[in-house]
Amino acid sequence: MDHGKLHRVIPDGCVDIIFDLRSTSFSQGAFVTGLMTSFETMSLTRNYSLFGIRFFADQVRQFIENPV
Repeated sequence: MDHGKLHRVIPDGCVDIIFDLRSTSFSQGAFVTGLMTSFETMSLTRNYSLFGIRFFADQVRQFIENPV
């Protein structure tokens, strides 16, 4: 993704696990996004190489123990 630009993330009823492939630490380079109720605007401060896995909200419990 291009750094320095604004990116709008639109709610879609899904839960995502997102990995930063350039991170040197797994614990800092992966995160879960829960259900969103409104759009988010992200300003990326550096270049990222992101990979995501998307789950429908009712299916994510099979893979993640914590509520999202």
